[in-house]
Amino acid sequence: MESLRKLNNPTIFLKFLYWMNILIFIVFLYFLIWMNRINELFIEPPLSSDSWLEAHSWIELSFFNITFIFAEPSSTFFVYFLGVITIFYGIKLISKNNKQKSLIWWGMALILWGLGAIFAGTSYQALNYELKCANQENCLWTTWLEIMYLLLSVASVNSMMFAQSYSCVAGKKRFAMQLYGLFNSIIYMIILTVGIALPVNFLLSFELLVLFLIPGFIFFMIQNVKRYRSEKNKMDIIFIRIWLILAIVMILYIGYLLLGISGWFWGFGIWFTANDILHIGLIVWMVYIGHNTAKYVKDFQ
Repeated sequence: MESLRKLNNPTIFLKFLYWMNILIFIVFLYFLIWMNRINELFIEPPLSSDSWLEAHSWIELSFFNITFIFAEPSSTFFVYFLGVITIFYGIKLISKNNKQKSLIWWGMALILWGLGAIFAGTSYQALNYELKCANQENCLWTTWLEIMYLLLSVASVNSMMFAQSYSCVAGKKRFAMQLYGLFNSIIYMIILTVGIALPVNFLLSFELLVLFLIPGFIFFMIQNVKRYRSEKNKMDIIFIRIWLILAIVMILYIGYLLLGISGWFWGFGIWFTANDILHIGLIVWMVYIGHNTAKYVKDFQ
């Protein structure tokens, strides 16, 4: 009975969910390292290593008598630059937080996003061929690096949820937002664990990741628009611009992808993909976040 009474305390319940996240993360890592079956998932329709080389930009590099295919050099630069600059701004926000919990959580969100970008860039771009196609009859569909990218992306946006909870609301509303962030992380880690153990493509897909991220971003926009209409403060205008920039970047990415423009460019020997549009746009987004959150974001009083 005493334990149940403690769980009725919001602070204690949130701490309980923190520890649940850590426990489930340990289970997830165990399955990812020792019990994953993702090497049973292949690109459909089947893609041979020769076909991959024909369809992508790449160069052959040698270091210390080790020769490997460095894939998509220009795309690798964009995504790594995104990762590095995002981590830089994240560390800067945490180190100069002015005792604002919202800035600490924004810093955490950017660091997690930046790490995810580096994981993604290594598997989707730089070492794509070596990790998925080398010594394979058909290319693999995913790698552990991509799965870590998925997890870090969700953790990043849930950290933004905590940041928003400290800067925009208090009391029960803050508790509800933090509850959502913790449960969202728990559910997604369980889904990823099932996906790597069975394995199931959709559970490890970018499409499912988007389904987990979109509700948070929509909520952020609605929250900041409502606050600005009633309070007319600079911080909410900054947040509204942040979410609008992200929406514009995603529209450009999807439009470029659906129109097949990258294939047209590649016909002329120019490698510039939808992912490049996305990463360049996200670099602009992160610079705007890093510069403006430090100046205008404060904890809710």
